[in-house]
Amino acid sequence: MSLSVADVVAATVREWSRAHPVRVLWHGGEPLATGVPHFRALLARFGSGESHPVRHAVQTNATLIDRSYSAAPEVGVRLDVAGRSFGRCVGLILRVLL
Repeated sequence: MSLSVADVVAATVREWSRAHPVRVLWHGGEPLATGVPHFRALLARFGSGESHPVRHAVQTNATLIDRSYSAAPEVGVRLDVAGRSFGRCVGLILRVLL
């Protein structure tokens, strides 16, 4: 996402945050592929919200997560192996790795 597009989206999100908390979920393709500097610049466009907080979450396959993302928003990873989901275990694994 370009910063100019993020500015437009962020303005709408800030407006929503006047009425209720908002969580922005970054997903589609691989949102972390944009790199840490650009991703931080995107997040900065949103601010902390108006009357209620704006929070961010990331849906990722976790292949690009390293220590540089340690200050990133919530990161959810779901592992599917032979039809079984292991999403609850991954948070613990990520905390150990980071």
